[in-house]
Amino acid sequence: MPCVTLRDNTERPETIEVGANVLAGADGHQMMKKAKLMMQHGGGWRSPFGDGRAGESIIEHLRLHR
Repeated sequence: MPCVTLRDNTERPETIEVGANVLAGADGHQMMKKAKLMMQHGGGWRSPFGDGRAGESIIEHLRLHR
């Protein structure tokens, strides 16, 4: 999901590194500019947080290694 952070920094720099997020700060003009940019971006980046299946993987591991 494209993201625009309305601050000058983020606790999730990995989202910026993969192109899923941009910093806009508190300036209204920059917010609009960055929002339009991200709306046109369309995605295509790899999630820096994994595949979303951590819970399933943990359960599978526990079942196999009782």
